[in-house]
Amino acid sequence: MWLQATRLRTLSLSIASIFMGSSVAINRDSFEWSVFILIILTATALQILSNFANDYGDSQQGVDNDTRQGPSRAVQTGAISKEAMLYAIIIMILICLALGIFLLLLAFSVDQVGYLLAWFLVGLVAIGAAIGYTVGKRPFGYHRLGDLVVFIFFGLVAVNGTHFLMTQAFEWQVLLIAIPSGLFCVGVLNINNIRDLENDKKSGKYTVAGLLNHFGASVYQAVIISLAILILLAYVILNDASGVAYSFCITIPLFIYNIKSVFRYREQPKKLDPYLKQMAVSYLLLSVIWFNSIWLAS
Repeated sequence: MWLQATRLRTLSLSIASIFMGSSVAINRDSFEWSVFILIILTATALQILSNFANDYGDSQQGVDNDTRQGPSRAVQTGAISKEAMLYAIIIMILICLALGIFLLLLAFSVDQVGYLLAWFLVGLVAIGAAIGYTVGKRPFGYHRLGDLVVFIFFGLVAVNGTHFLMTQAFEWQVLLIAIPSGLFCVGVLNINNIRDLENDKKSGKYTVAGLLNHFGASVYQAVIISLAILILLAYVILNDASGVAYSFCITIPLFIYNIKSVFRYREQPKKLDPYLKQMAVSYLLLSVIWFNSIWLAS
């Protein structure tokens, strides 16, 4: 049950964003395997923390109930007590802090105090966002801020942060990778919210999908995924990359299939659930192909 509570099918999102952020570092001859691996471990720990907090928070808020259409949750079913999950959250916070500090000491020298403090603060904010998404009096995910929070942390922070930790520089073109990465992750969340739309409304959870309703949320899915692909194409064109850089396009049919399925099953929650995993895996596949194509072209 603890393994199930980590929500393995969603962990690929943070890993995929690290692959995307690392790609520019390859072009700048700044890629470091040790930093790359530690970033993945830190990001995965943060996502597990978020998933544990989500399990705890949704149960506390009453959203995880018998009418919910998605997979059953550990605290909801009583397989893991609230007290045990709370202890697990505390342990994950400590793990995230330890990994984060180790990562910063590996990425920066001890005399770069400004960078160390700035990125430590970013780490604290990330931990706070992971918990505050569903826990507390006004959780982000319950007031139509979920999409924005996912876009910022899985896109802008994950990609730009990975790039900066390796190159120690900001580049505006990295946004052309960070923005699509965030949009793909929002696409996974949007499917989750369409699936749970009716139950969320009854439970007082307000999401973008709930605001748009089934059809509008399906159009939203098509727009953000299409926009993500177009921006990635713009990055490749602007950088005058070799033909191999376009190889990520072989994943486009997977995203088209996802969009069509969301439209088809938008009002059939149980049939929609598998496409959440399909969307996450599609993004991971795109990120691996993107990473390898940049590596081969460099």
